[in-house]
Amino acid sequence: MLARIALVCLVVATAPVIAGPAIEIHASCAADLAADPTHIRILRSELAQALANASEAHAVDITLAKLDTQTASQEVIVRAEVRAFVSDPKGRIKFATTAYATARGSIKDRALVQQDAIAGAARSAGTNIGKAIQSAQVARK
Repeated sequence: MLARIALVCLVVATAPVIAGPAIEIHASCAADLAADPTHIRILRSELAQALANASEAHAVDITLAKLDTQTASQEVIVRAEVRAFVSDPKGRIKFATTAYATARGSIKDRALVQQDAIAGAARSAGTNIGKAIQSAQVARK
């Protein structure tokens, strides 16, 4: 069963998403986090929204590197770590970033709290990438 879930995550992860006219997004999960394809969809959608106004051709590879979940009493605390790399059309890495987010909530809403943490980290990575792309464009002018 776990092998099937990992395969689904891999298939979902390898299909690229186009954020803007020039950004191609590849999303993946670390091997031990591959149990939920929803994580991939969240990474892609948050990053696509953050980079919707990009005008130059880039490929962005984003990975959910860590997802720590701790429980305390009736509360769950989730910490997500996302790593992203931006490369130019020739495949050279131009920028790399790591982003973190923490979400808290009721233990009964564990899945939603995990999704919130992943979305927050992906948004933060997208903001960092967007700023780096804009800085590079300004520097060339």
